[in-house]
Amino acid sequence: MFSFVSAVFAQKTKGIITAAEAERIERVLASDEMKGRKTFSPEIDKAADFIADEFKKAGLSEWKQGEGYKQSFALSSAKQTSLKATVDGQEVDAKNVLAITFKPELKVTEADKYETAQIAAGQQLFQLAYEYINSKKNLIVVVDTSFARNLSRLSRFKSGAFASETSVIFILGTTVPKTYSIEATHEITESKLANVVGVLPGKVKKMRS
Repeated sequence: MFSFVSAVFAQKTKGIITAAEAERIERVLASDEMKGRKTFSPEIDKAADFIADEFKKAGLSEWKQGEGYKQSFALSSAKQTSLKATVDGQEVDAKNVLAITFKPELKVTEADKYETAQIAAGQQLFQLAYEYINSKKNLIVVVDTSFARNLSRLSRFKSGAFASETSVIFILGTTVPKTYSIEATHEITESKLANVVGVLPGKVKKMRS
């Protein structure tokens, strides 16, 4: 909130910050009507509209002219509804496989040529899982059986994330499988949010779009 208030003051008052103006803005954003501006609530949208209006009144420039001050984006969540897996000809319990995907229907076999990786005993499970998920690669990741109790916790990477076109499948085991077949279905939900951006152009170096 401080950067927002400072930017508005800098433009409206030519660098002179007044207590009255700061209090006015803070009272609006902290009012009971805003209900804490909880993420995904109507109130956070109301707060964003208020900030955008203040930017406009202050004469701040838009980040991209003609697109307004609000930059919309969406976060997705995937709820698994079914999963079947076979590894090296043996059926695998669904609790020992976790698919991080934002595809409603995912079917993967060795013919799809997913890259493979391993997380060995003693390594940092969550750190490596995060790196693999953000690698933007389709991956089969074999997770050492010592992490059996924590595998399901990786499902948090399917909640409130930027949807990816790639999928990462974690399988408990000790060796990289030669053959596999994984079928998973998910319910995908999308929640919209927006950043509010106003630009105060520099006097010496102009912003480049």
